[in-house]
Amino acid sequence: MSKYSKELIICYINGDDLGNYSVDELENDKYFMMKVIEYSNDKEMYNLCSDSVKKDYEFVKYMVLKFKNDINFIKNVADYFLDSTDTDYERIELVIIMEELTKDIKYSVISEAIYSGKRVLFELSKLKDEEVERSIGFGFLLIYDSYNHSEIILKYYAKKMIEEILGECNLEKILHERFKRPEDINNSGINNCMLSIIERYDSMLASYASAYLDVLIPFRGRIVNIQKNWNRYISMDERKRYEDMLDKIYKYMEEVDSIFTETFLIYYIGKKLGIIEKIKQYDCINDEMYEYIVQELDDDSEDFVDQTLKTSVVDRTCYNTVYNIMTTSLYGNSKPEESTDEKKTNRCRVLKLDLNSKKEEGNK
Repeated sequence: MSKYSKELIICYINGDDLGNYSVDELENDKYFMMKVIEYSNDKEMYNLCSDSVKKDYEFVKYMVLKFKNDINFIKNVADYFLDSTDTDYERIELVIIMEELTKDIKYSVISEAIYSGKRVLFELSKLKDEEVERSIGFGFLLIYDSYNHSEIILKYYAKKMIEEILGECNLEKILHERFKRPEDINNSGINNCMLSIIERYDSMLASYASAYLDVLIPFRGRIVNIQKNWNRYISMDERKRYEDMLDKIYKYMEEVDSIFTETFLIYYIGKKLGIIEKIKQYDCINDEMYEYIVQELDDDSEDFVDQTLKTSVVDRTCYNTVYNIMTTSLYGNSKPEESTDEKKTNRCRVLKLDLNSKKEEGNK
């Protein structure tokens, strides 16, 4: 049963006799003043509260949320409180609430500064102790231990850390490495994709996010956008890989004294890998030059390469280096498949090239 009757609340509002209570006593009681404000729906009653009530966090939070549409009023209420409190939890939670309600950059700066400060402390702790580094990840475990009584703080820090993680990792590259098609992401589940990435950085954060999936909602759009631009990324990634490959080979060949030219090796090996048309596309040569190169890569070129690799260590090293640059740049750790025609017509000769080539053929 309530300590204060409805009749007493009405008497206070109307300025009538309060019986055994004094005005100062009631205005110094946050619970009574909250009931008065709830009944009257009058924010001006705040001005009648004692200073201690105005500095009580439970009361301030109530006022801010009740009159959240009156931005100027709640800013005055919140700022007066923030100027007087040193309690970490109260400051953080109220600033987060005010940032969300007012969109005022002042509160954003304060909350960002608090977050950055805690992240620095976490990183310093990890530098001092390797065991700490393995256990705390981004530090959400420490946040949870300190603020598990505040869902507002936990969700805020969860979102901030997820944002930092997704900004730090190459999300688009990760998704393309993991999935062949954009629809495969939907089959696996967008939330599951995000959780698996988050878990790499902070297992406690991933566990929390799996229980409170709403913290993932602000970031789903990033994956959807990647899905929409799936083919564009593939094209851009392919261009980058081919251009980087060609650049590396040209730079390498400038330092090498070999009978092979870079153009011959690039297109000779490219023909074996079945990518000669792609090389032409990114090497930016005209059709006339391309036809000339293709004519040079006739059956006699096979014998020329075979004999050169058998007799010259320098040229064999050069060939293998260019081959490795091409396959590593284009396929990473995956083993490239030689074109069907090349395997049918030249398999025996390719096996003779050198030990490395033999190993690669044998692994197919």
